[in-house]
Amino acid sequence: MRKRAQRRSWTTTARSGPSRDSSSRRSAGIRRRAADGRESRRATCPEQGGFTMPSKGQRVRFLYRGSFPDGRTFDDCKGVPHEIVLGRRQVMKALEETLSAMEPGEERILELSPAEAYGAYDESALQRVPTYRIPNGENLPVGQMIAWKTPRSAEPVPATVVSVENQVATLDFNHPLAGKDLVYWVKLIDVVPAAGDPTA
Repeated sequence: MRKRAQRRSWTTTARSGPSRDSSSRRSAGIRRRAADGRESRRATCPEQGGFTMPSKGQRVRFLYRGSFPDGRTFDDCKGVPHEIVLGRRQVMKALEETLSAMEPGEERILELSPAEAYGAYDESALQRVPTYRIPNGENLPVGQMIAWKTPRSAEPVPATVVSVENQVATLDFNHPLAGKDLVYWVKLIDVVPAAGDPTA
């Protein structure tokens, strides 16, 4: 779930999980976006019902599924828990905020605008590259992801092949999900204190 190369994105938005009691306990700190009717929530209480919420330096495991508003799925952990250490920037800041406001066993549906996910689509991120500069450039399949070093990057970064014609390849350095509304289901499995962790 790396921020750039992978396709997973999260934020502290939206509808609460299936428990109404859980939702009401988190009423403090909720901010609402009246323009689109969706909610964003941020936990302000460190403890809920005697349970200490996850915090920086702790290891959390969770399940997730990402889809578009029309229901098409683009990412799914398929029942295999994903694991991160909070505070290490292994995922987007917004996902950490969401996980930090959840209890084990709790589920949430997160509705993300482009600004909350991978940002607006940037036309300036399109780059035309002579195919002779790309290994096997003449035979690049349209839609394929490749790693390419740009003048602004010290290391190769992911790009999508948009077209190959007249010995020129057009590469798109936008994230594949840039400019799209996204919906995520997430379930916190458990929280493990990271004893002696330098980020704790």
